[in-house]
Amino acid sequence: MSDNPLKPLDDGQVEDVAGGYLFDTYELNGGYTTLQKPFEVVDDKGNVVRRFWSTDDARQFAKENGYSTDWISLEQLQKLRETGSLS
Repeated sequence: MSDNPLKPLDDGQVEDVAGGYLFDTYELNGGYTTLQKPFEVVDDKGNVVRRFWSTDDARQFAKENGYSTDWISLEQLQKLRETGSLS
């Protein structure tokens, strides 16, 4: 056992662990199309990791692969892609 006490993760480290978000393309496309899976898991830079037909499948993939299960808006996605942050 180490003599070093455990230290809480800082915000930057937490973001690395739970990076990414869920995004619903309805707002982006002005509605749903039958040509594209509408629910996306995006990484912490806003890049699409994977698309799904259902919100449940997107959420499950996010949970299993270390992505956040928080949904973001189109405005937030654009900001994430431009700045690398939602703040």
